[in-house]
Amino acid sequence: MKKMKSSNNIAPVVILLLLSHLFFSHPLPAQSQGTHHELFLVAQRAFDDGFHDVAIRYIEQYLEKHPAGKDLVQIKLLLGQCYFFKNQYLKAYSIFKELLAYEELKDATYFWLGETYFKASDYNQAAQYYQQVLDEFPKSEFIPQAQYSLGWALCEKGLYKKAGRHFHYLITHFPNHTLTEDAYFKLGECEHNEKNYAQAIDYFQKYLNKYPEARHQPESFFYLAESYFYTDDFLTATTYYAKAADLAEDAKLVYMAQSSMGWCYLKLDKKDLSKRYFLEAEDYAIKHDVLTDDVYWGLATLYSQFENFHAALDVYNNLIKLFPESPNISDAYLGKANIYYSQEDYPSAIREYSWIIEHYKNTKENQGITEKAYYGLAWTYLKSGDLKKSIDTFQRIISQTNSDIVKMSALTQMGDAYLDSGKLKDAISIYDKILNDYPDSAYADYVQFRLGIALLQSQRLDTAALSFKSLLNNFPESKYTHEALYFLGLTYFKKNKMTSSVDFLSRYIEDDYQDKEHNRDAYFLLGLAYFNLKDYQSAIETFQTIQDYFDKDFYLMQVSALNIAKCLYHMGRDQEAISKFKSVIQDYSETESALESLLWLGDYHLERREFPQAIQYYQKALDNFPSTPKINIIYFELGQTYTAMEEFDSAIDYYQRITKEASPEVYGKAQLAIADIFSKNLPLEEALETYVKIGEVSHEFKCDAYLKIAGIYKSQEQYQKAIQALEFSQKNHVARCEYSEAQLQFAIADHYELLNLTDKAIEEYFKIPYLYSNEINWIIKAYLRIGRLFEDQENWEEAQIVYNKILEYHTEESKYAEERIHWIRSNISEKR
Repeated sequence: MKKMKSSNNIAPVVILLLLSHLFFSHPLPAQSQGTHHELFLVAQRAFDDGFHDVAIRYIEQYLEKHPAGKDLVQIKLLLGQCYFFKNQYLKAYSIFKELLAYEELKDATYFWLGETYFKASDYNQAAQYYQQVLDEFPKSEFIPQAQYSLGWALCEKGLYKKAGRHFHYLITHFPNHTLTEDAYFKLGECEHNEKNYAQAIDYFQKYLNKYPEARHQPESFFYLAESYFYTDDFLTATTYYAKAADLAEDAKLVYMAQSSMGWCYLKLDKKDLSKRYFLEAEDYAIKHDVLTDDVYWGLATLYSQFENFHAALDVYNNLIKLFPESPNISDAYLGKANIYYSQEDYPSAIREYSWIIEHYKNTKENQGITEKAYYGLAWTYLKSGDLKKSIDTFQRIISQTNSDIVKMSALTQMGDAYLDSGKLKDAISIYDKILNDYPDSAYADYVQFRLGIALLQSQRLDTAALSFKSLLNNFPESKYTHEALYFLGLTYFKKNKMTSSVDFLSRYIEDDYQDKEHNRDAYFLLGLAYFNLKDYQSAIETFQTIQDYFDKDFYLMQVSALNIAKCLYHMGRDQEAISKFKSVIQDYSETESALESLLWLGDYHLERREFPQAIQYYQKALDNFPSTPKINIIYFELGQTYTAMEEFDSAIDYYQRITKEASPEVYGKAQLAIADIFSKNLPLEEALETYVKIGEVSHEFKCDAYLKIAGIYKSQEQYQKAIQALEFSQKNHVARCEYSEAQLQFAIADHYELLNLTDKAIEEYFKIPYLYSNEINWIIKAYLRIGRLFEDQENWEEAQIVYNKILEYHTEESKYAEERIHWIRSNISEKR
């Protein structure tokens, strides 16, 4: 659990610079002094000197001797102030309230009632009396004080914008007043509390420049630091926190500054400095008895962030022990549970989350913590392999809340749990339910995104593309739209729609979005998409960009180099390609890319019948990678090479090294190759028997074995038996068979044609477009054969129909079909 840095509010000392001459606008002349005037004057002077008890005794004597004197309002106002400064606010209030019956010095009465209410934390009443001073006595000597105090009362109510207007009025209309300095400070404080950090910085800097010896200098430095902190300028913040700590006399302020420096360095990823300042703050706070839980939140966050979970647990335990009444204590328990979860100590995590739920389930103020604990518990059950308990916990959250937001959050996480567990059908069902029931929720874009991921993983590629496009169209400002571009590129790549894949991957890469989680994969997929489009130059440029941007990624560097070599070969730049393959072998000698390069060079020379060079590279692959899973492929290629050299003993030796258990597919091909070798010198029946045995032993090669048998029968002009073998091959067809099903069907039809069974041949050819609608190449070939056969039968009308079928595919053969249609219409239709 991350604990955000807490805001530290500093309330400056109340300034009551209200000298006695502000209360008494008519000082007594010396010649009129008498006994009661003497009492009044000594009471006033005792008050001015801070001897409030003495002043009260003088005032009581005055009131006893002169209960109806002409200075009654003044003397009672002074008495109320004496009680106010003795913190006897109820007595002060009674006196000031009584004075409301008099018009004399009413502005002073209003003001002091406001001050008394302020001390009682009744800021509404206080503000009301300050406002009455401003409204009813615009020329009163109390205007500056009323403006200042009203501003402060509004601050206490959290109305910082309104408060700022009163402080600003005081600054502009009374620039030389003793309270103006504090008004500057309070303006900065208001802007800071309003989170207008740039304005706060401006006011505090003006304040410090105007009052270089300001008594709020340490607090101002602290507020400047806080403002820079919350604008993410952590380095500048440290400078001002340090100044605040150096100048402050208040131990709590020093401690907060030190602790805050720990937070700054944590944000700057300077963990050693962060730890140092947190520990110094803790030590200082203990010595000066000002310790709060803030420093422990910092240390816990620090240790958790850098995965020092043992230390983080110690800090959380210390926090719980020292601050059991902390308003954030439940966060500490949650932090412990989260650490156990991060450490994959699921039994402990389950215990802690369960304790939190049981302990805080009936406390309203900790409802958020309880919900987080439920979520944590659900995910812990999931990670520990108990999907049922995980889903039950999510459903418990849903059943216990009336909040649609909480319900939808739980449903969303339930969908995520299903998705993470591979229960894709259930995940899709949950996500669909959320989008149907809560289409306007704040989570809708996330759910739409996750639905796309679930559909993509389910290989429902068309629907996945639709989901991601829906996110782009319906939530253009969502933070997930950027990632949707990548997943659309991936989806179209899987659909083999390379042009669309290039489009979306390019948009993803070119977007200036900062946090590109899939940038690495996007570049690589883009290179492969260009390769599949045979745009080899663009592919090379992409793979070269990968090598520039991701030069620390060893895997990407090697596979990019390998793919550049392949591109060069396909561009006809053979010598450059060979040189590149060789550099891959040299630079990445122990990698799969080096092995693939060796095999490619072997294949290259084998195709050109440069057998010694081919053997050299295959043998080097064996020597350098003796434990490779591709060893059977290498044996097979060596077998192929020696077969081409007609060194059949060596060929058979390598074919026989291939084990069925390690590589069934290659084993079957090797057996067929061995049979081919033997068949060269074997009588017909023995050759046929060899292929039959291969089909019986290696069922996955039965298709190929009977294809070979069909070839033998065809060479012997035993076409009917060849057809039977082809039909048996077709019946046992598997994906890896040498012929596709459509190709086998074409061969069957072709053999009927060889038997001069034209109608049967036409019937078999027609099966190709009817049964294999995606095999465009074989469909065109079948239609061309059918068209020729119809022409041979002089069935001109149906021949035209077949040729028109070819035109629908817009292939290269369309021109020939048009020519045949034109010839038929010109030479046959006109004659008729």
